Amino acid sequence: MLIKTSLIITCVCMVWNNAQFFNHPRLGQFPLRAAQKLKQRLREKISQYRDRTTQMICYDVVGCFSLPHKNSPLQRIPEDPRLLKTKFYLFTRKNVTTPEVLYYQDEGKSLKQSNFNVFKPLKVLIHGYTSKWNERGALMVKDSYLKLYDCNVILMDWKIGARGTHYASAAANTELVGRELGLLLVKMVETGLSPKNIHLIGFSLGAHVAGSASEPLKQKGYLIGRITGLDAASPLFRSNHFREKHKKLDRNDAEYVDVLHTDSSPFLTDGFGLWEPIGHVDFFPNGGQEQPGCTDPKSSIVVTHLEGGNLSRDSACSHIRAFHLFIETIMNKLKMLKKNRNYCQFIAYNCPGGLPSYERGHCFPLIPTMKTNSSLIDRSYKIDEIGQFGEDVRGEGIMYFSTRASSPFCALTIL
Repeated sequence: MLIKTSLIITCVCMVWNNAQFFNHPRLGQFPLRAAQKLKQRLREKISQYRDRTTQMICYDVVGCFSLPHKNSPLQRIPEDPRLLKTKFYLFTRKNVTTPEVLYYQDEGKSLKQSNFNVFKPLKVLIHGYTSKWNERGALMVKDSYLKLYDCNVILMDWKIGARGTHYASAAANTELVGRELGLLLVKMVETGLSPKNIHLIGFSLGAHVAGSASEPLKQKGYLIGRITGLDAASPLFRSNHFREKHKKLDRNDAEYVDVLHTDSSPFLTDGFGLWEPIGHVDFFPNGGQEQPGCTDPKSSIVVTHLEGGNLSRDSACSHIRAFHLFIETIMNKLKMLKKNRNYCQFIAYNCPGGLPSYERGHCFPLIPTMKTNSSLIDRSYKIDEIGQFGEDVRGEGIMYFSTRASSPFCALTIL
């Protein structure tokens, strides 16, 4: 057995040291598909050997990343930041349509030359797997926030890292791009921004980017004010080892962490989103599983879509619904401020009996009240923004609310 292992390692090392191996003429004698499979298998063996003999990998500015724990479901390390080319696009009321690009590695130079104002709140929107920073929904949120508040809005662009060679690569990259964001936030705080005024909003893998972004600040003794997780991604983050909690979003990453679960499942391959509560408040609209109007693929199909980089509205309707619900709460708040009679607010309920009680309709008062306080009598709350029930009222624990099957999703719950 020892001889066999030595031969394998020797072979792998020889292949690794021979850059011309994959272009060897004898490979051309294999059928095309067989040759491709052989190349892929050898590359995987080489990669595995390299990873097992390297305890960590280090990059300029962002620092080092340890080899994943042997029990970790995510057995990859982040890609080189020079390849990922992460950018941060800043919008303010002075530049609503044309962004200013901020860089974390320029010692604050781009920050000083921008319209960023340390005395105004900061909203950071972080896209998910295979998405882009400038998609229509993200721009809608940016525009709505700038109408609602005189604030700084950053749309984070990590589309190269979010695409990856496949889902596992993108998942591994969340730690690195999160650290990049964290370093930029540290520079902002050192310039005068209050950590309490930082609000990160992350969808899918973006939620874990937000969690990782909190780490550089915590190391400096700062705690972000708020993180909103929109159906935080489940695959490869479901059962992280205790020593790797820093790689995923949890309630310790901010003073207030509010999470929306729209595609969760107790079964490993049945949902794109996390099943377990991870925030100070966790919302489970319609029970938090398949959403009304969606017919999502389940089981191994979920893995297939992830590995193929094919996350579409058809394959992930319930997952994407989290972002749509978030947008609607912001748009409804705008309507309310404009005294538009068509505005609607979701009403969320605590439910001591959990999901079974919710599904039986036992969580709702006979006559839904429209209170904005934390009354234990009817346990109902108007959702001002996801996670927020008014200027000073925040939810806590697990909460449920119902929606319509199509936009507008908000509707009064009637039993």
